[in-house]
Order: sequence, then C-alpha cells, then structure tokens
Amino acid sequence: MQRKPRILSTILFSLSAPVFADDVANENNSTTLEDIQVVATKNKPLPKSYQNQSPQNESATFVPAVTVAAPEDTAHTTAQELNNMAGISIVGGTQTVTQNISIGGLARDNIVVGIDGVNNYFTNFGGNDTRLLPSPYLFKQVSATQTGSDITIGSGNVGGAVNFTTIDPEDLLHGDKLSTQATLGGNSATEGVNSNAAFAARSGRVAYLIDLVGTNDNNMQLGNGTTLPYSANTNFQGLAKITVDISDSQSLKLSFLNMQNHGEYPATIVNSTNATNQPANFDFNQSQTTLDYRYKPNNPYVDIKVQASYQTSNYALNPIYTNSGLNQAPQNITLNTSSIKVNNTTLVAEQKLLYGIEATNISGSDMYSSPTVLNFPTSQQQLYGIYLQDSWDITKKINVTAGTRYNNYQNQSANDGNSGGGLFTSQVGLNYQFLPEWLAYVGYSEGFQAPTLSNLYMSGYHEYSPGNGYIYQANPELKPEIAHNTSAGIKYKTNINDEQSFMLSANAFLNNVSNYVLWTYVGQSGSTNVTQMGNVTQAQLYGYSLAINYTSPWVILDTNFTSTYGSTQSSYYNGSNNLIPAGSALPIPQAKGYVGLGFPIKPIDSLIQTSLNYTLTQTRTPATVYGTLPDAPGYAIVGLAYSWKPKQSLKGIEAMLGVDNIFNQNYQNYNGYTLFPALGRNIYAQASYKY
Repeated sequence: MQRKPRILSTILFSLSAPVFADDVANENNSTTLEDIQVVATKNKPLPKSYQNQSPQNESATFVPAVTVAAPEDTAHTTAQELNNMAGISIVGGTQTVTQNISIGGLARDNIVVGIDGVNNYFTNFGGNDTRLLPSPYLFKQVSATQTGSDITIGSGNVGGAVNFTTIDPEDLLHGDKLSTQATLGGNSATEGVNSNAAFAARSGRVAYLIDLVGTNDNNMQLGNGTTLPYSANTNFQGLAKITVDISDSQSLKLSFLNMQNHGEYPATIVNSTNATNQPANFDFNQSQTTLDYRYKPNNPYVDIKVQASYQTSNYALNPIYTNSGLNQAPQNITLNTSSIKVNNTTLVAEQKLLYGIEATNISGSDMYSSPTVLNFPTSQQQLYGIYLQDSWDITKKINVTAGTRYNNYQNQSANDGNSGGGLFTSQVGLNYQFLPEWLAYVGYSEGFQAPTLSNLYMSGYHEYSPGNGYIYQANPELKPEIAHNTSAGIKYKTNINDEQSFMLSANAFLNNVSNYVLWTYVGQSGSTNVTQMGNVTQAQLYGYSLAINYTSPWVILDTNFTSTYGSTQSSYYNGSNNLIPAGSALPIPQAKGYVGLGFPIKPIDSLIQTSLNYTLTQTRTPATVYGTLPDAPGYAIVGLAYSWKPKQSLKGIEAMLGVDNIFNQNYQNYNGYTLFPALGRNIYAQASYKY
C-alpha cells in the first residue's frame, strides 16, 4: 500500500542543500557548520518575506534533523509521506482519519507536530485520538528532530518534533506575478478522488496565496477481497497567505489554515485480526491563524522574530450502535490555543546567541455530557518558557552548541489544579566536519512534557463490550515527563559530478524518560477496574536509523531503515490490573524500512519508480498484558509508478499512474496494542496543470 514518493525531492535536497549552506556561510563564517543542517528546497535565495519567519530559528537545532523531505508526489496522503521517511513511524495506519506520529518509539502527546512552528496539539481523550495533518499539496518541507534538539520547543518535546513548512506565494510564482495550478486524481482501493486548486499573485511588495484541497474516500478494499464496513471520509483543507516586504529590514506574513475531516471509521481490536471495534461517525475541524513578523537590520546583533497564533480544534465522535457494544466513547471536545513567541539572534565574537520567550494558553471543554460515558470538564492550561542558546564555531571544522530552557506550567479545572515551575531542560552538542563532505555529531538534550488536560481531568465510565468496561479516574497529581536523550550520528553528502550525487545518514539514540505516562490500575469498583493515567518512574528507549540516497542520470536509489526498542525500568500495574515487571518491553512501533528505485527516461521526460515497504515481525508487547498472543506479522509491500513531466511544448503539465500493493497482500499496521486495517491493491492516477 505504501510507496516512496520522495525520490525526486530527495534529489533536490541532496543537490541544493550544499549550495544553500555555502551561500549562507559566505555571508558570515560563524555559521558554517550550523548551516550544513539547513535544508533548502530551492537553489536561489527568496525575497525576505518568503524566508523562514518562524521563531523556530534555523540555528535552534544543534544536531542535524533525523530526516528531512519535501513532497514531490501529492497522490498519496501525508501519513504515507511520513511513514516513508527514516526515523518516523505512523501509528494507526496511513488513512486520513486521525494520525498519530511516533519518533524513537514515543508518540501521542510526546511528539510535537508543528505547522510553521506552531504546535498542532495532539490529545488522547480516553482512546479517541485527535490530530489532522496538512495535505502534501500544502507543505513544501517536513523535518523530524529528536528529543530536545530544538531549544525553542517547549512542552511535548519528550520524543521529538515534526515540523511542516507550508508553501508560500513565491513557491507557486517562481518570480512571476500570477500563477495558478489545478490537480485531479483518484484511486481504486477507496474509490477515492482528490483535487487541488491554487492561486498566487504578487503586486509590488505584497504577495497572495489561496490553496484549496478536497479528498473523498469510500469503501476501503482490503487484501483479502473484503470491503471494510463504515470506511468513508471527506477531507477539506484550505490555506491562505499574505506576505509583505515592509522594508529591506522588515517583513510580515499572515497565514490561515483550516483542516476538516468528516466520515465514519472502525479500528480493529487487539485480540483478533478479523474483528472490528464499534464504528463511529467522526467530525474533526482544526484551524490555525498565524502572524509572523521579522526585523533584521543590517547589523549582526538584531534578528528579531515574533509569532502570534490562535488555534481552535473541535473533535466530535458518535458511535454507530451495533450489538458489539460501545467500543468508542461519544465526545464533542473543543480546544482553543493562543500563543506568543519572541526570539532574537545575535552574532558576536564567533558566537551565535539565540534567546527568546514564549507563552501559551489552552482552554478545553466538552459539549457532550452523560453519566455513562467519559467526561472532560472545562479546564485551562498555561505554559511558559524562556531559553538561551550559544553556538560557537571553535574552528572552521568544530562547533559546540549549548543551551538551557526554563519551563513553567499551570493547569486548572473546576475542582482541581496542577502546576510546576522551575523546571530546567538543557542541551549540549558537538559537530565535527572532519572532511569537507563528512559531518559527525554527538549531543545530549532534555525534553519536557507538562501533564495534558485530558490526562489530568478525563473521567467517567467507558464500555468496551457489552457488560464490560473501565472506570476512568482523573489524576490531578500527574507529574511532568522529562526525557534525557543522547544521540550520535554521521552524515555524508557529495556531488560526484554534475549528474551524480550520494548521501548517507546514520543516527543512533538512547532516551531515558522519567515519570513516563501510561494507563495504570488504581483499584476496583465492584467488578469494574478503575484506571487512570499514571507515572512510571523510569522507561528507556533506544534505536537507530539509516538512510542512503544515490542519484544518477540512469538510476536513483533511495533506502532507509528504522529500528526502535523500549522497556520499562520499573514495575507497574496496567489498566487491566496485570503486573508489568521491570524490564518489560514497551508497546511501541519497532522496525520498518523502505527501498526505492527510480529509472529516468530523459528522452520522453519520464520516470519509472519501484518501491518496497517492509516491516519486521513484531512481538506483541508487553506479553503479560493480554496473555499469550501471536506476533504481529511483518510484511513487504511492492509498488510501481510512472510519472511524466514534459519540459517543452506541454510544459506545465504533470501526470502520474501507479499501483500500490501490487500483490494484493492482506496485512495490518501495528502500534504495540492494536492492529489497523491496510489497503489492498490500489491503482491510482493523477494529472495537474500549472500556469
């Protein structure tokens, strides 16, 4: 089902990043090593208003990102794009429903997912997961960093961060004053249709962008020839931007993003590969308004970035009642989030100083109220942070970066409060460019996760089958999670000649998490278990990722592999009242990989791509939770695609035709607890025109 649509974008990354780094390095040689880590999606500099204005500064990441990509193929979902990247796993399958991202084994609230540097908060409301991801039509780059490696990121950075950079007007204009684009595609496995229409214009110092995306999927076809019941969703996304070059030293960007998904979908349960949970109607709606301002006069002491944002997220779910019980809880939850971030970069005496402050307020409420289901009270959370980072080029080859961040939070509901202050997280890293094309690095960083409103205050009764259920109990005393991550890696990038390039990236990490949060058993009410989110004293996660890319006029090779392991270092009772002894494996995604081959046919401006996605067999963990159960079987999925992009008389037209899961395998994705259905053979096609 999955395929590697990033081959061409990886080539662009490999070819353009060194050029961009050299340009920046020539401007100020104190940034030489850091700018090796900056990824450019274009070879030419952009006007000031189109450069990165987010307070998430380029130099805030002191070790290279685990993986960076720019989507070249919009025929597939963002989840499929991410799952094909080294270091990232998608929990819950790759369909456009609710997407949960895992880095280094950690997921949910422990992974910051940013859109233009704004945290797209994920929340787990008693098993109902809430997050939407931007469409590949709407972002030009996505990067993944590990725990604490970006000093500007606050709460949630225990497992790492994924940040999407949405497209700007210039990405469509490419120097023109007016540009439009239209795309239409479809696929067989979900009887799906996707469409996109975009418009960009520039007048003087002001540029505009409107980009609309719509998809519709129905009747998901599985590899065993059956149709998954209640599998349908309609997705709409819209992005609008205005960028203004106020002056040579000032720029402004106003952005509005809306993402909606409506439909019905079941999730398979852990004990049977053929059974499904209670289906439910869902209605998700997220919007994000962001204002970015940058002031960069012609001196090395001032580069101020200010970002103000407002988000609203509504999650409504109503089960479709059948005889199997209420496996999912009905809810109608709204979160409103406002934030302000300010930072400045100062270059002085071969030092790059980055310092800033931020404040965030989150308010949550539940419009669905019943004594027989989970309840989420009206509540609020305030998050504060202040940070300082010093990046020092000791020599032209060696860079040392150190930083510290102060974290503070407060939570309130009608009956309970929770707060924490004086929490410092620190980082230190060494980059060594021991040869012109080789970069070695090692770093230590700490991540911080304040208790979320849902983990603190969610309560009530949830029936998972007729006559059986859990009592969820609020835990206002939940402690924040702290991660201590050590990582090391090596990167090699070279242009062998004008037509050939090679890239290798290897990364290993060890992450010790204090106060790790899991569902835990706290008692009985009659015959019903009482459970709550509790802290496990210590958990350990470790793993590695490897990625290789080679491109030439006749063949393109792109491959990566990710492997992650985890265990609890202290015993605990899970929600089913089973004792999980110290040393037991954690329920996390484990090993997955990708191999892709591309064969350019230059005379007809075409590319043939083959792909192999695979996952190794995974033991269901921890085994004592459910007793003796079979392993989650591994799989290997083969794909084939043909793309055509004429460069002469029909310039502006692009077309693609492909097949995912050629051999129609019936397989399932696994997150350590649950199996999720996956597509059978899928034939897809897409055509676009840009003017």
